[in-house]
Amino acid sequence: MDRASVSSTTAEDAIVAGLTMTPLFAKPGTDEWNKIAAKFKPGEMPKAMRIVTIDGLDMNPCCGTHVQNLAQLQLLRVLSTEYARGATRVWFVAGDRVNREFSRMLRNEHIMTKLFSSAPEDHTSRTEKLLQFQKSATKQLKSLQKKLAASIARDLTARTAEDVVTYHRHEGDLGFLQTLLGLLGDQTLSLYSLMQTISYHQPHVKTQLYLSKQRS
Repeated sequence: MDRASVSSTTAEDAIVAGLTMTPLFAKPGTDEWNKIAAKFKPGEMPKAMRIVTIDGLDMNPCCGTHVQNLAQLQLLRVLSTEYARGATRVWFVAGDRVNREFSRMLRNEHIMTKLFSSAPEDHTSRTEKLLQFQKSATKQLKSLQKKLAASIARDLTARTAEDVVTYHRHEGDLGFLQTLLGLLGDQTLSLYSLMQTISYHQPHVKTQLYLSKQRS
């Protein structure tokens, strides 16, 4: 059982028991004051201290509002914990927020089930496979784009009879253009100009790249 599960179980046991919560203002020199004072660094001790005590479980300084007993919380679920800067950060939901969070997670699970056409317990493995496929496909795409750019560069430089050579690529991207420009880095080419236009009249935004070269 992980740390978050242990924390949730302990909290839920206390909620079921309905432990009382009692706020009080501690005075310097009292047992309550001395127990809490050790938690403060020298010079940071407040002049007055409001202490909230959970019957037989915990006692801490706090200035917030509180329930009369833990049963009023109904339920508590620790979402995650993180150790940072010498302290443990705890993310949790309580009361009706637990139900809302559960409903949100359940809706997301139903959506993922439809998208993957698989049971919830298979979502993780399906996601991992998709990420691996995407990584492989992206690598192959970059390799093919580089080969295409090399072919286009050879074609452009071979058009020696033209004073100005213009190249247009529909739905191009900046990465492809940079690769092409790198391959066209020949001393015989004196000028490159780039214009990128975006059409909003199509269902999807499309990018058009224009590359012009002028020979000296």
